[in-house]
Amino acid sequence: MKSARYFNQWNFQPGATNDWRPLMRQVLNNNIVRKHEVLSRNIFLSGPKSFWSYAGSGSDLSGIGSGDTFQLDIVNAWNLRLGQTGNPIVPGDMASAKLAMMPPGVKYDFFSALPAASGNEAALWKDVRVYGDQGPILRGEFGTFKNVRFVETPNDEFGVNPNVLYNVGVVDKQYAVILPIQMGDGCPDPTDASKAIDGIWLTGQKNVTHSIKLENFGSGEYAVGDWVTIHVKRTAAYGVTGGVDPLDTTAVVRRVVAVDASANTLSFDRPFFKNYTSSFYDPTGSVTAAAAGNFYAYVTKARSIALVLTLGSRDAVSGRVYKPIEFYEPPSIDDFLSVHRVTWDEIVGWQLENPHMFEVHFCAVSLPKPGGIIAP
Repeated sequence: MKSARYFNQWNFQPGATNDWRPLMRQVLNNNIVRKHEVLSRNIFLSGPKSFWSYAGSGSDLSGIGSGDTFQLDIVNAWNLRLGQTGNPIVPGDMASAKLAMMPPGVKYDFFSALPAASGNEAALWKDVRVYGDQGPILRGEFGTFKNVRFVETPNDEFGVNPNVLYNVGVVDKQYAVILPIQMGDGCPDPTDASKAIDGIWLTGQKNVTHSIKLENFGSGEYAVGDWVTIHVKRTAAYGVTGGVDPLDTTAVVRRVVAVDASANTLSFDRPFFKNYTSSFYDPTGSVTAAAAGNFYAYVTKARSIALVLTLGSRDAVSGRVYKPIEFYEPPSIDDFLSVHRVTWDEIVGWQLENPHMFEVHFCAVSLPKPGGIIAP
């Protein structure tokens, strides 16, 4: 840790002291925020599916096609279904105001398609800078339409967004992992500067496996820049055969940074922080290879779906903290007292209270990649 990027950034700050543990807590803060975002999102996904809505004409995630991006006509439906609320989301706002939260890719698709004609109903869209002097602006808020205020949920530092359900739509490619994945595996060799991620970062450890090995796949089936999901559980509960379960706690999202189709290996932008070392027998096999075998996980590339969460009232979900967050700093574990550890825990829970107070809307979404865009 004494040679880590975080330590060096801290060490050269004016007024730095010998106690750099607060910086470690700051790193943990980001981890805490990301975990709470996912947990709070998932409680909304635990509601009855009869309350869900879909862009286009689909009735489940398999029915969302590349052209089914966000459209303003859903706002009329929100105002009908969520219009009977009296506890405003934004304190002091009028009771009929609603709050729609969406990822940057939905905002991008929406603004790309927003008609400019003054006679079109979309001209009722009001940009946040137009009404900014008339009331408090929420962080990330970018506009309003028919009493619905729109907020953009930010990506994390890796480009991942909690309002995107990665690879949960119709499967494009899915192959199984045929060798165990240990914590720390998965990144290109950091001792080889030519393999630096995005030309900058030498990530991970030396004495690990710098890729994961899949069933035989063909050239072009996975590509650098793809967002893929590595997971153990599969489900058809959302309409997709062999699909990714968005509530699966074994699943991780990674960006592909190296592909070797001859060796059937993939490398990623970040190492794995959990083990996939327990094999299981699948009599039907992965969606693409469709061959029975003993596997350790699946790697799925599928259509990613945006989750637009619209709140009509503050009574949708309740939560309780049984034990507040606590940080722990165990002693150093090496002879030179240079490897420090920090961790945290808490006991907290969420419960769905009233499904009539919010709506989950699904649509196609554009995703970022270095220097470009992955279209829906």
